[in-house]
Formats: sequence, structure tokens, C-alpha cells
Amino acid sequence: MIPIRINKIVVFKTDHQKSIMDYMGAPSRRSRLTAIDAWLRRNGIIKQTFAEVLIATPSEIKKIVGQLNGINRTLPASILDIEKLYGKFAYEKDTPFKIGGNKYGGYTFVRRTGVTVCPYCNRNYVVNVPNSKKRTSQLDHIWGKDKYPLLALSLFNLVPSCGPCNHSKGATPGDYYNPYDASITNLPYFYLTLLGSNFFEDLDHLKIELRYPSGFKSQIENMYINNLYTEHRDLVQEILKKKRIYTSVYSKQLIKQMSNIKPLGGLLLKDTADFINLFLGTYISPEEFHKRPFSKLTSEIWRQILKNRKI
Repeated sequence: MIPIRINKIVVFKTDHQKSIMDYMGAPSRRSRLTAIDAWLRRNGIIKQTFAEVLIATPSEIKKIVGQLNGINRTLPASILDIEKLYGKFAYEKDTPFKIGGNKYGGYTFVRRTGVTVCPYCNRNYVVNVPNSKKRTSQLDHIWGKDKYPLLALSLFNLVPSCGPCNHSKGATPGDYYNPYDASITNLPYFYLTLLGSNFFEDLDHLKIELRYPSGFKSQIENMYINNLYTEHRDLVQEILKKKRIYTSVYSKQLIKQMSNIKPLGGLLLKDTADFINLFLGTYISPEEFHKRPFSKLTSEIWRQILKNRKI
């Protein structure tokens, strides 16, 4: 599970809020917006206007959820209609929202987050198809839109994710990790255990587990994250082999040699980090986990191997 850190987040929030409010504020729909805001005030929802709910922070959303859970009355049509509006937002060709005259929907939303790999599993790409306005990602609601339609369009309740993660999570109750929540720093991490000495050949001599704080239990179990990664022991086996082949001395010699070679196109290797990214086939910096599948697994297992001189 990797965090989502959006560049130019203030601009993104402003555009997201404005595009939806411009649509809702049109004369033919203004009464609906007025009804939503009146309902929010009447029920003492922490945010007093729908405009503020749209950009509520992850912690504010949790408080809103708590207040919504305390309302035992049937939700009015004006609130239920927000979920229907999300149905149009999800598909770019149907979206009624615009930013600067251009359509604003699920495709544009995912592109602006900068997310290219599912933040839940870090196994599958969630990239857009260039020039087609189509996306391979889905948008997961941390807090389900069926139960919490008020939050169906809230920016920090929409997580670009892969289909398997979105479907396995579904509406299953649980306390789910919000990748936008920067206050959560104690994240799950991968751990390798060698069960035998023949780990270069026998996958059964390797065990991968995701160790995590108690707050992640329901998410990891409901989305089968541990079970999925058990099937990727071959990737860890490959990392072990690379570490043995590319010894410290050999790696330093290669880096020194390649850093002085500048063929057409530029330097082959800039530094040690560049070399490690290249031979591991992914990024090992946490700030770049969102760029390529299995980067979190690779990075954490690699760092564990470096610390264990017996491997």
C-alpha cells in the first residue's frame, strides 16, 4: 500500500470543486444545491456546505462519516442524486463537468493525480490510454457511495485503483487505508523469511509476508493482499540471485566504468541509485513507488537483503 501525493494539490482541489459547483450552481439545478446545503446545516454535518464536502480532507471525511452514521432518517433525494451524478463523472464522455472548457471526469481525474500503479496492491498499472479519453483504472470509494452518497464526488474519497482491488474490496465493511492521508506514516511492509538453504532453486524455501499495524487488518484480509503476494516469490528469488551475481565490488566497478561512457542519448548510469533501479528493474525510492508495479516489494526486500550479510 503506497501513498498518493499529488503535485499542485491546491490547484487540483480548486479545479475539482469549481467544476462541480459551476454545474450545480446553474439556474436549473440551483434549487438542488440549496436543498443539499440546507440538509447539511439541519443535520449538523461538520462541513456546512456541499462545496466544502467536495474537498474535505481524509480526517474530515472520517468525521463526516461518523455524523452520517448517527442519522437514522432516510436520505432525501437531493443527497441520493449525488451518487447518480458520480455515475456520469466516472466516464469522460458522459461527464457534465468542465475545467476551462474541457470535459472533466474520471479520465482527467486519474491523470491529474499522477497515479500510474494501483496504490492498494502496487501490482497493476492504472494508466490512461493516450488520446482516447479511456482509462484502465477504476475509481474506488474509500467510503462506499451506496451508503454515503454525500461523499460520492469528494476528491479525497476517490482512489484510482485496479479492477481486482476495487472488486475485492467492494462494499465489504472495514477500516480502509486512505492513500491521500499523509498523517499515516506507519505503513505495512514486506518481510522475507528463508525456510531452507536451497532458496535459489526452490520457491518453497522462501516466505513473503506483509507485516502491518492492526489498523490495516481488515483491508489486507478483505483485499487478499498477503495471499496475492505469496504467488510472487519468484520475483524475490530473482532479487536474491541478482544480489549474489552483482557483488559489491563488481557493482562499483561497473558503475565507475559506465558513468564515464556517454553514448548518443546521454549517460548510461548517473550514480549508484540509477544502477540499482536499472538492475532491479524498478524504482526503490518510496517517492517513486507509484511509477511501476512491485516497486514497494522490491525495495523493501532489497533493503532487508543488504542488512542481512548471511544472504
